[in-house]
Amino acid sequence: MVRKPFKTMTERLVCYHFVQCHRSYAVNLKKIKSINIEESVIVLEERSVPLSRREKDQLIEKLNYLV
Repeated sequence: MVRKPFKTMTERLVCYHFVQCHRSYAVNLKKIKSINIEESVIVLEERSVPLSRREKDQLIEKLNYLV
C-alpha cells in the first residue's frame, strides 16, 4: 500500500513515461496501442482505461513529443 497522493506518485513516474490519464489512472506512454477519442478510452496491451476530458490534451501533447 502506498500512502502518498496519486498526483505525487505520477509526478515521480514522469521520467518513466507515465502520465495521468484519469483521476485514478496513469499509463505508460510507450504501452499505448491506440486511443479512442470518441469513447474516451486508451487501449493498452491487455486492457482499456478511461481518458478524462481534462487530461486528454496533455496526453496527446506528450504522445506527439515522443514520436
